[in-house]
Amino acid sequence: MTDPVAPTPESISHAVSVLRGSGLVAFPTETVYGLGADARSSAAVRRIYEVKGRPSNNPLIVHIPSPDAIPLYADLSRSFDRSVVEDRLRKLHSFWPGPLSVVLPASSAIAPEVRAGGATVALRVPAHPVALELLEALEPLAREEALPLVPPLVRELETPFFRCPKCRRRSTTVRNRRSSNWRRSP
Repeated sequence: MTDPVAPTPESISHAVSVLRGSGLVAFPTETVYGLGADARSSAAVRRIYEVKGRPSNNPLIVHIPSPDAIPLYADLSRSFDRSVVEDRLRKLHSFWPGPLSVVLPASSAIAPEVRAGGATVALRVPAHPVALELLEALEPLAREEALPLVPPLVRELETPFFRCPKCRRRSTTVRNRRSSNWRRSP
């Protein structure tokens, strides 16, 4: 089994081969394990929706290797004030890599399925070395959380939330599906 934190060059090469063949790979990011596909391939992106049972009207996030790749995947000509946009894009260097997604008008380089019929794309530069290593070899990657989708009924049951070791806090708002009351969990 390959170590997901420190994969071998061979395993990265194999993952890139799978991605180039319209396949899917699981890879770590700083927040979740992602299920990724080549964001330029309609067939590959459709596979994410099929495998996850994700509604086709729910767009995906697109991972890119650096803020410098934004002009390749976002249509900045559709922005209102070019100088303001360029200034804000420069400021992204202080936030990226990291868990921040920026929604911009999509370029034609992104498969329409990624956008789920919309005109925008959510771009992000992950802060995990494995994700960045994959992106150096093949960009951009459409990504969905690799965990199985939880049915709405299960999500809304009154159950305790697990503590997030990185967050140092717990989610405290729980909703009972059978009522409109919100309560705080202990």
